[in-house]
Order: sequence, then structure tokens, then C-alpha cells
Amino acid sequence: MYIILLKTFICFSIFYYGVTSLQANDFYVENLPLLPQSESSMNMHAGYLPVNSQNHGSLFFWHFPNKFISDKSRTIIWLNGGPGQSSLIGAWTEIGPFRF
Repeated sequence: MYIILLKTFICFSIFYYGVTSLQANDFYVENLPLLPQSESSMNMHAGYLPVNSQNHGSLFFWHFPNKFISDKSRTIIWLNGGPGQSSLIGAWTEIGPFRF
């Protein structure tokens, strides 16, 4: 049941995102405080995707490029935590390019 809801939500979000005519450049991360110079050339995108304009709802995303398999373009949607919890801990400690 949750898989069907998740797929429906993702499809709706992609459709809505395309309708709002936002571009990748709108989400490009130019710099991060305290980021080492060796990592400053990483092309990251982050921002909020609108999902409900009536209630001003949005979802935060942070896209990291693949550093190890450069010949294949893959995107993984990483959702962990529970209701009301952020997935950033998983991105920082498990699969992301940074460690805190």
C-alpha cells in the first residue's frame, strides 16, 4: 500500500514540478559554509519542491552527483526516518558525500 502511495506521490510531484517551470539552475548550490576546497567543485542541487500551493507545502531535496560510477547516471531517492523526521541524518552518515 505504501509503495503505491509513494509512486503516486512521486509521479504527481514530478508532474507538478514540470508545470511550475523550475529549472536545475534554480536549485544549484554555489557554496556551502565550511566546505573544504577539495569538495567545492561538486555540482550539488538543493531546494524545496512545491507540493501543495494552497497550504504552502513543499519537500526539501539535496542532490549529490555520483562520484564513483561516472559512466552511469543513477538517482536514488533516500527516505529514512519516520513521520516528521528528516532524512538528512542518513544523507550525512550513510550515503552522502559528507561526514559529520
